[in-house]
Amino acid sequence: MSYSKPLSYESIKTLLSHLEPNTRFRLVRHCPALAKTDKIVPLKIKMLLMEEDGEFTINEHVYKFGIYRKYPMGAQVPLFHQNENDDGGSDQDLDIYGCPKFLSESRSICQRVFCEIQCSEEDKLEHSRAETENESLEYRRDNQLPPYELLLQLTVTSPGGTSIERYKRTATILEARESLENSLFCDRSLPVSVDLFSISNRTFKETQKMKFLIRHLETTNHDSLENIALVIDGNNGPLKSLRTWLDIGSVIRRGHPLALQADTLISYQRFPLDWITKALELPNKHIQIEYESYREDRTDLEEFFERIIQHWKDIRCEVGTSFSIIFWNMKVKWLKDCICRIFENVMKIHKKKMLKIPLINNKRVHVTFGTKTFDRNTPCLTQQPGVVYQVMKMEVISL
Repeated sequence: MSYSKPLSYESIKTLLSHLEPNTRFRLVRHCPALAKTDKIVPLKIKMLLMEEDGEFTINEHVYKFGIYRKYPMGAQVPLFHQNENDDGGSDQDLDIYGCPKFLSESRSICQRVFCEIQCSEEDKLEHSRAETENESLEYRRDNQLPPYELLLQLTVTSPGGTSIERYKRTATILEARESLENSLFCDRSLPVSVDLFSISNRTFKETQKMKFLIRHLETTNHDSLENIALVIDGNNGPLKSLRTWLDIGSVIRRGHPLALQADTLISYQRFPLDWITKALELPNKHIQIEYESYREDRTDLEEFFERIIQHWKDIRCEVGTSFSIIFWNMKVKWLKDCICRIFENVMKIHKKKMLKIPLINNKRVHVTFGTKTFDRNTPCLTQQPGVVYQVMKMEVISL
């Protein structure tokens, strides 16, 4: 006779704490009796990506909401509707007639005329979109329901495959996404620990009871930076790194504590003319610039190299302070020659691709050169996958 002993309460807590977050969420959804226990067990996530649309990503699992058009069995499904259904449903909320809320009569008529004149075999999908939009406008005008049912679909895509759930549509796409996020992250006894949190044009509400402990943060603009402050736990401490589309001037002008107190600040700079001076005003110990460099920028770079080393001498900066620049279209040989032209007593270490510049108080600057290749899983602002970039790092060390 087989006998299985049920897990104790403490064993269940231990099991939940060691489960991969997405597996844990799936287990709790299938076994609601575990929900209360789940809320008191610490939750740790490697990567959390929140965007403004109907999807978010936890580690390598993408949660996407859409509107699925369910046609009767055997009915012919228009190409555009089939394409959207296969892609997880429409990412736009639809009214009861199947019309996207942004769709207007004049826009659809113009689109139809365009397709009748321009459409070729390669434009079948676009032509089908125009036809289905016109049909939905006719349903709206005649107050007639379309020949399909509108369902809310949740698609979860992961390295292990894809799962799909469909529900009656009782909420908008954004409301459904917010409801799922609340069920996963809100009302927990302890803040959710996130190694990398990436946010793009998202809005949090003060009433949402979700709190995060974040090590590395990526954000697109100041509004996102302000908004995420609503959900960062008060015990978070300085960020290990902040990567932002904000230029250095905006960071200083706004003066947001999350940016200025981050251990490493990573910023994207397109033009060099005004960031050279501003970069010296930043209090961050480590600064990294992702920089679009052009040949005409070289005079400005020479000035910057000279000024930052002099600045470090003047403020007697602490050991470990560093400044890194990621270049494209800039040769390492020119960078090395530039440093050697500006400073006296530069020591070259050829095997390590390193230059050493003496400071004062038994300190010196190590200038190292390397390359970096970005793949699709590398968090970055502008870099393209597979492209090799030059990385120059200047760091203060003790003798």
